[in-house]
Amino acid sequence: MYNSLVDALDLIALERLQRDIDSREPISKNGVFVDPFTSDRYRDEGEPQTGAVFGGLLRLAIDPTFHPINLPGVTMLNWTEEVAVEQALATRCTKINPYQNFTPLPASMTINPPVDYWTESATEWASDSAAALSSPVVITTSRSTTGRTTTTTTTTKKETIESSTREETLAYLRQISLQFTIHGFGAGENLTKLEFDGIDVNPGGLHGDGAGQIVGNFTIPANVPAGSKG
Repeated sequence: MYNSLVDALDLIALERLQRDIDSREPISKNGVFVDPFTSDRYRDEGEPQTGAVFGGLLRLAIDPTFHPINLPGVTMLNWTEEVAVEQALATRCTKINPYQNFTPLPASMTINPPVDYWTESATEWASDSAAALSSPVVITTSRSTTGRTTTTTTTTKKETIESSTREETLAYLRQISLQFTIHGFGAGENLTKLEFDGIDVNPGGLHGDGAGQIVGNFTIPANVPAGSKG
């Protein structure tokens, strides 16, 4: 009974020692340990080592070899020049209005039709035209008998009507409607003046659209001399 109590106390003492060891160093066991690879503490110092332990890793050892090179100066590898940044163009100042002309550019205008061709004809005598349409033909037949022979003679007469034509240039333009299109106005700019051969033909109430264009119509005034208009 006494021996059994002594054995129990020994076992309790060993258990306490084991717990104490585990609390101070968890990796240490009774006859077993784990190397955390933080230092050479758990390595066999009497055995040749081919690995390096640091930073929590076991790595192959590196045996550095240094080769002395005697160079006369700075030495670089073979190289080829390559353009990395390039500025082929440069900005400079230039005059945008060298002649100091501040007058706005005039607008351009087109009219439709740009040219008016027409012909006026007048008949002074109606007889000639009526005769030309009826194309009069006069037929005369005569018969004569001599002995046993009878001769018949037929005469056809057609009258050709002579006519004359006279061409004159009219003195004044026709009073026709013209459509005009104006380019170069500002958006919303009003048309305040529009003249044709010096005569005011502004229809009023017209202004430029978003593209600066004005479209309208006017009638050529009376007694405007014929010819080109600038």
